[in-house]
Amino acid sequence: MNTLARVGAQGERIHNTEKNLDLTQNHNRSAEDKAKELKTLNRSMFAVHVSNPFTASSRQKQRDADVLERHHMEREAREATRRAGYDTNQRMEKTFKEIGKQEPNAAAKKQSSLAERAKYQFEADSEDDEMENEVCPFPYSAKTSTDALMIDRL
Repeated sequence: MNTLARVGAQGERIHNTEKNLDLTQNHNRSAEDKAKELKTLNRSMFAVHVSNPFTASSRQKQRDADVLERHHMEREAREATRRAGYDTNQRMEKTFKEIGKQEPNAAAKKQSSLAERAKYQFEADSEDDEMENEVCPFPYSAKTSTDALMIDRL
């Protein structure tokens, strides 16, 4: 259970990192636009550039469309990141509930679990059993271990 909690905490940190990366990417695009604007403003005052007044409205419409498209893409990226984090959290909650349901049956199967563990221990003592219980607090079976490993499939 302790290991699964650690995996859950790591999943949350990864989700926060992905969210921060999305925000950083958005800020980077904004900074590139501002740098491009500064580059045009910092040109020589003798190199005058006059834009075509007949195409000004179409350029403005194109800029507006580009801004709306960028905003829509950023929103979709944020939503996808949020959804992935939510799905991961739901899988963790489901796994913890399943483990909670299995724990009442754990006392009955503890003897068979200890016999199974003994195959892999050279000098079995209480300290080794405590360490095994810390790693896998519920009775070992192939199904429960694969369920625990399938917590966060992306």
